[in-house]
Amino acid sequence: MFVKEIIKRNPGYDKTFTYHRLMESVRTPRGPRHRKIIDLGKLDLVKDDWKTLANRIEEILCGQQSFFTPPDDIESLAHHYAQLIRQREMHSLPIEQEKEPDWETVDLKSLSPSGSRTIGGESVGYDAFQRLGFPRILSDLGFNRDQRDRAALLIIGRLLHPGSERETAIWAREISALDELMGTDFEHLSNNALYRTSDQLLKHRDEIERHLSESERSSYNLGETIILYDLTNTYLEGSAHESSLAHRAPSKEKRYDCPLLTLALVVDEDGFPKKSKVLPGNVSEPGTLKAFLEAYDDELKQKLPLFKERPTVVIDAGVGTQANLRLIRSMGFHYITMSRSKLSETPTDGLVLLKKERDCTIKAKRIEHDGGVILYCESSARAEKEESMKARFQKRYEEGLQNIAASLTKKKGCKRYEKVLERLGRLRVRYPTIAQFYQIEVRQEMDKVKEIIWQIDREEELRAR
Repeated sequence: MFVKEIIKRNPGYDKTFTYHRLMESVRTPRGPRHRKIIDLGKLDLVKDDWKTLANRIEEILCGQQSFFTPPDDIESLAHHYAQLIRQREMHSLPIEQEKEPDWETVDLKSLSPSGSRTIGGESVGYDAFQRLGFPRILSDLGFNRDQRDRAALLIIGRLLHPGSERETAIWAREISALDELMGTDFEHLSNNALYRTSDQLLKHRDEIERHLSESERSSYNLGETIILYDLTNTYLEGSAHESSLAHRAPSKEKRYDCPLLTLALVVDEDGFPKKSKVLPGNVSEPGTLKAFLEAYDDELKQKLPLFKERPTVVIDAGVGTQANLRLIRSMGFHYITMSRSKLSETPTDGLVLLKKERDCTIKAKRIEHDGGVILYCESSARAEKEESMKARFQKRYEEGLQNIAASLTKKKGCKRYEKVLERLGRLRVRYPTIAQFYQIEVRQEMDKVKEIIWQIDREEELRAR
């Protein structure tokens, strides 16, 4: 065996690429020829060490002991490439017919693991991949065998080893036995191949979602009496200058320094996804519902019989504006949402006991309101929580007022009228739910504040809250 250096240059491109191969000389009817054993990539060894590496690989494959110990880096590389050659030979060997067992006794303490791969999660993921009809769906969309295998790797890899396409390729080559399970080989899988497959999946996302939704409905007999629609956002660590969707906006993960994307999802009452979409990071949540309802309505007209009742749409208060509620009713859907407005009068009688435990009592009352139904609920546990929060905010707000008042008597404290009002304004913005119930009087002489007096203005309303 010997190492051969290969220098390659692409047409019309001045840059050269250098890599190395492990070769051997073989006799052929046409004379001696060189045969490639394995690609070594680009070696970071001096040329004088190439022959040492080739000899050591051959010794390991033949089970021979070395007469001298090579450097640690060469020894490590030799074992790595010898293992890759053995794996390739195992893939190329034909499967023989099972014969009668030939038992041997071995010392378990003499065995050591080598080349272990994971297979459990891959088996479950690949079985689900086939049961959902992914191979048929992708084949109908024009994916060939290699593209279907790479799509399976991307999908199952997202479930078991979430990461980028580069990380997924490393996982497939070095950790997972998914390729053996699928009857393919990911040894020479490139990142660009996965990037191209990801683009194909994204291009056909709507068709794939529709086929999967139909497959899930028939497999699990889903009724879709309730659908839930919600949004969240995620951040990008890069600048994302070329993205038309990435924008800065309030982040639910508190990453205000990064551009955001908004993710919208529709699921049924059993948690099965129905439709998804990536939206601009600064999109208005209420304004996204109309497009989803119209697209979902078109699908329902094709899937459901005319006499079947339409699903109930569940949305949170951020999406449940009056305009959206009118839209839902106009399209024939029912809805459930958290009310954005308060009742003019709090019900005191007619409450029905729904739950009573040691630390929690829940009462409710059905109220007809504006063509719909409001379910008014009272929870003792929630009331205790709200009372605790109110007391904590009230304490912090009064401590802030005391700090501002104390600075008036300090030598270098803030006494200027304008600055004191600024501090009071910032404090009010920090605790708006409590500050509205306080009446504050600021007494000044010239441009200096002499005293700050405060008292609770609407104590009964604060207590009722």
